[in-house]
Amino acid sequence: MEGRDTFLFLLLALSSYYFIYPCYSETDTLQQGQQLKDWDELISANKVFNLKFFGFGTTTISPYLGIFYDYHEASRCYGCDDLYYFRDTAIWVANRNDPITDVYGKLMIDVYGTLSILSGGSTVLDLFSPTPLVRRKTSATLLDSGNFVLRELYPDGSVKQVLWQSFDYPTDTLLPGMRLGINLRTGHRWSLVSWRSTQLPTHGSFTLTGDPNGTGQLVILRQGSIHWKSGPWQNGQFINTDLQSSGPDVHLYYVSNETEQSFTYLAKTYYSGPILRMYPNGHLKSSNLKFDVQCSSVNDPGCAEDEFENIECRKDYHFRKVSGYIYRDKYEYEESYNLTIYDCKRICWSNCSCVAYTYANKNKAGCKTFGQMIYNPSENEPEDSEYYAFVLSDSDEALRRPYPLGPHDTEVGMEKNKWIWLIIGIGSLASILSCYLLNKKLDARGKGKKIIKLLLHQMRCFYNYVQTNKNLTGEVHYFTFQSISTATNNFSSTNKLGEGGFGEVYKAWELWNEGRGLELMDPVLEDSCTPKEVMTCIHVGLLCVQDHAMDRPTMSEVISMLTNENMHLPEPKKPAFFIDRCEAEAARDDNLGHGSVNGQSISIVVAR
Repeated sequence: MEGRDTFLFLLLALSSYYFIYPCYSETDTLQQGQQLKDWDELISANKVFNLKFFGFGTTTISPYLGIFYDYHEASRCYGCDDLYYFRDTAIWVANRNDPITDVYGKLMIDVYGTLSILSGGSTVLDLFSPTPLVRRKTSATLLDSGNFVLRELYPDGSVKQVLWQSFDYPTDTLLPGMRLGINLRTGHRWSLVSWRSTQLPTHGSFTLTGDPNGTGQLVILRQGSIHWKSGPWQNGQFINTDLQSSGPDVHLYYVSNETEQSFTYLAKTYYSGPILRMYPNGHLKSSNLKFDVQCSSVNDPGCAEDEFENIECRKDYHFRKVSGYIYRDKYEYEESYNLTIYDCKRICWSNCSCVAYTYANKNKAGCKTFGQMIYNPSENEPEDSEYYAFVLSDSDEALRRPYPLGPHDTEVGMEKNKWIWLIIGIGSLASILSCYLLNKKLDARGKGKKIIKLLLHQMRCFYNYVQTNKNLTGEVHYFTFQSISTATNNFSSTNKLGEGGFGEVYKAWELWNEGRGLELMDPVLEDSCTPKEVMTCIHVGLLCVQDHAMDRPTMSEVISMLTNENMHLPEPKKPAFFIDRCEAEAARDDNLGHGSVNGQSISIVVAR
C-alpha cells in the first residue's frame, strides 16, 4: 500500500514537472539536426514573436507552421491593439498550400542546409533547398522583427551568409521591413495574398503586389484581374493612398532602380509596429499604417471595378447574416473552383434567383447558394453555421423572399404556406384582370390608366405592409361552410363576381402558347391601352401562377414588371393549376352538361 502511494506521488510530481518545465529549452534558434515538433516553439530573443505548429477548431492535427505575436507580450503591451488582435492569428504561414495531414509534423535542417517540413517520414515542403548539395553548417533563427532566417555559419559559429528568410515570402500580412514589389534581376515578387477564409490559409482571391505591367505602382488583383491601383509614387506616398498620415513613428520607403521596384516601411519599435493585412474579402487595412483600401465603386480612388455590379433585381438590397430559416433549392460549387465566401457573395448577387448563401466546408470556404428560404425559428442550426441573405437597405427585418412559418409548424405547415404564395399570385392575376374589367366598364379613355395606377399604388402599399409588419405569421385561415354561407347571404347572386370551371385560366395559357394572346383583349380597350401593355399584363399574370416558387415574381417585381416597359420578362411555364382540356372534359360528369351557374361547383385539382 505504502509502495503504491509512493509511486503515485512520484508519478504526479513528474507529470507536474513535465507541464511546468517542457522537455525542450526556450530558444529562438533551430540548430542543424534538431527537430521542432508540433508541441515545440521558437521564441524570439525579446519574446516578441513565436514560431509553432497550429491548427483550427478541436482537431488534434496541427497542419500548419506559422509565426505569431507572442500572446503574453501582446497582452502586456499598452496601446498595441494590433498585436493583441493578432495574438491568435498567424502573421506568416510556411506551408499555407501544403497542410500536414497527421500528428507527426516537424521542422528540421539536414546536413546540406535544407530546411524542410516533414511528416511521417516524408517531406511536406522544402522551404529552402541549396544547390549544390554540399555539407554546410547552418542554423535558423526567429528574430524580434518577425523574420525567420536560415544562415550559413563559419566553423566558429559566426554568420557567413543568409541562405533564406521568411520576409522574402510574405503571406497575407506585411510587417515592418517586409517589401512589396518585384526583384527585376530574379523576377521574384513580394506579394500579399489573402487567405481563402479565416480558417484556411491557402491562397484566396486577392493579391497585393507590384503592377505586372511594370508601371511601378502597387495593384490589388482579384483572381488575376486588376481590382485597385495605387497610382504612382509622389511626394512620399502613392497618390491613391493616405500613407503620409501614418504618423512620425512610421518611415516609408520606395525603391525604383535597375535592381528592384519595391515599397517598404519601418517603425521605431517592434511592439508599435503597424500590421498591414490583405483580408479574404479584399479589404486592405491597418489601424496604424494609413493604408486602407476597400473598393465599393469605381468612383473610389484607384478602384478599377465595382464591388458588385448594378442589377435591377438587387436595387435597395444588401446582405446580412441571418438565422432561424430553412434553406432549399441548394446549389453547391465544386471544391476545384477554390471559392471564398466573398466569391460566393458575388455569385449570389449576380444571380437574381439566389436568396441566400453560405460556405461549403468546415474551413469556412467554398460556396453554397439557395433559391428558397423558409422562416422557422425553431430550426436548430449548427453553432458554427453562417447564412447570409438579402435584406432591404432601409429595413433590417424585411428579407427578400421570406416564407413564414410559425414556431410550432411542421412539414405539413410548410406545405400550407406554399399555397399562401400561390394564392397571392392568383390574387395578383385577379388584380390584373380587374384592370381589364374596369377599363371595359368605364368606357373612358383616360380613366382606365388612372385606375391602373391606383391599383399599382395599392399593391405597393400592401407589399410594404407585408415587408415591415413583424406580426404577420402567414398562417392560412380556414372558414366553415356555415361562415361562408352567412357571409355571402346564402350564396346570393347579388354577391357573385364571376364563374369558375378553369375557363379563363386554361384559355389564357393555350392562347399564349399559340401566340394568340391578344384574342383575350376586348376591342373596347384598343383606344385606352396598347397591345404591348395587354400582353405584358397577361405575361405577368401567367408568371404569378407558376408551379415553383422561384419562377413566381415577388410583389415588388410584379410592380417593376408592370411599370418598366423595357424590362425583359422570363418566359412562363405551364401554370400551377392548369388542367389540359381533354383532362378537364374527361373529369366532367356528362349529366352536368355545362354546369349550373347558380349551383355549387367543385374544382378538381390534379396533384403536382
